Parts: sequence; structure tokens; C-alpha cells
Amino acid sequence: VLIVIICAVAGLGYIRERYTPSNERANLNDLFQITAADEAAVIVNDLLTEEKAKLYQGEVYLTYSYVTSSLNKKVYMDERERLLLYALPERIVQAAEGTPLADMAELEGVEGNMAPVWFEEEGVYYISVSFVSRFTDRNFQYFEEPARLFIDDSEGTRRQAEVQKDTQVRRLGGIKSEIVTDAAAGSQVEILDSMEEWSQVRTENGFIG
Repeated sequence: VLIVIICAVAGLGYIRERYTPSNERANLNDLFQITAADEAAVIVNDLLTEEKAKLYQGEVYLTYSYVTSSLNKKVYMDERERLLLYALPERIVQAAEGTPLADMAELEGVEGNMAPVWFEEEGVYYISVSFVSRFTDRNFQYFEEPARLFIDDSEGTRRQAEVQKDTQVRRLGGIKSEIVTDAAAGSQVEILDSMEEWSQVRTENGFIG
């Protein structure tokens, strides 16, 4: 009888261990490869890139080299005149060094924002996402904790689903995988990939799992 009891307890422990979901949470800075307080991850079409955005005076910035190579080739930095230029069909938009975002009539939602349109640091030029997004046919979304910038193609539709009950979004498929974020019943997620038992999703608050 004692042997039977011991085996039963061991069996229950094994079952509990195997089928109980893990409560361990992922380190989000590690997940998004953020190593500095003024860094923001850059996720393009739901893929984490090696590029990092920079946080400065409450604004998000991308390097000039990344903007012109990957997002918008029409943005031009005149290093001699210290001017950021963008050519519209009828005129040239320009921002001198130190120009606050609030002074740019072409931008919306920047009233009172005194962060510069662009700045230079250690020989690298950084351009405000508020400026880049105004003239670039992409969707930009910024989220905090941790800092991350999503950049998505504007074309195409994404499959949507409603979360049916409170649950967790995990780093990988499987109940033992680390939790990335919680998903409340009634919230919406975008379906990125469907598998047999798990689906990869992107949540409303900017997490993928």
C-alpha cells in the first residue's frame, strides 16, 4: 500500500509539473534586445531588426542613414548648410538645426513639442519619427516599457481575432514558455501565423508572441 501511495504521489507530481502552465515572465529588455535607457527597438513588419531608435527630449528618432536606406530616399541632409530637406511637388520643406517640431507647419499633433526635428550626436544625424512619418507611406507606432517602434507597410489587411478569455501571450508555443504579456478577454489581436495548437499574434499593446 505504501508503495502504491508513493507511486501515486509521484505520478500526480509529474502530471502537475507537465500540465501546469508556467508563470515565469520574459525579460522584455532582453526580448527586444534593448541595452540602454535611450534605446528603442525597431520592429519592421513584425520582425525585430538590428536597428535601434533613439529617445531624446521625449521624442523618438531614427538615424538619417537608416531613414534614407530603408524608409524614404527623398529625405536629404545638407551637411554644409545644416539643413534637413524634403521636396514636395510644389515646394521644399526644410528644417534648420535646432528647429522645434512645434515650428513645423507640415506636422500634426506636435503642438508645444520643443524637441528638435533633427540633431547630430558623435557624427551621426538623427531625424524625428514625427517628421519621417509625415512624409513616408508607412504606419508608425511607438510603445513604452520597453521602448519599441513598430513600422509597418501601409498596404494590405491583417487578420484580426478577439480574445475569448483572459490569457497570456507566451514567447513560444507551449504552456512552459515564458509569458510576454497578458491578453484580456475582449481585446483584439492580429494573427501573424496559425499553427496546429498555437497561433503567433500581435497584441494591441505592441507585443508579439
